[in-house]
Amino acid sequence: MSIIHDALKKAQKTSCMPASPEDARGAQEVRNPAPAILAVGLGLAIVIAFWILKDFAREALDRKPMAQAPETPSTPLPEAAAEKIAPAVMPQIPTAPEDPATFLRIEGIMDTGSGEKLALINGKVLEVGQAIKGWVIQGISLEQVTIRKDNEEKTIPVIP
Repeated sequence: MSIIHDALKKAQKTSCMPASPEDARGAQEVRNPAPAILAVGLGLAIVIAFWILKDFAREALDRKPMAQAPETPSTPLPEAAAEKIAPAVMPQIPTAPEDPATFLRIEGIMDTGSGEKLALINGKVLEVGQAIKGWVIQGISLEQVTIRKDNEEKTIPVIP
């Protein structure tokens, strides 16, 4: 029995395993080094990235603006030539009358029950006599809305 006991003692001395729970308290734990290695690698990658970006930023700030064309000195025209040149006149381009159907959207018609109708136009509830974008509502029916601006009258159909 003494040979077995001596072999066990020898094995306990050479192994990492503590012989008893009392011995386990003083033993150090072996930790996995992977998280520490990962953290160091990530930190190193961040430092390298900032170092590279710093160089790009410095190059961008150090760049000189593109060379501009040199100014050519202007020579005044002789008085005779200056009198012949007429000032430029912008031609008057006639504007097409605006079509309210392009910017007024009739979203619905409501009957109040008392015979009065309201129109939902561009998200606003309006009645006869009110204006939207310069156009005054002249009449509201279930099928259309009549509007007027200056001397122009338009009828916009309700599209379901």
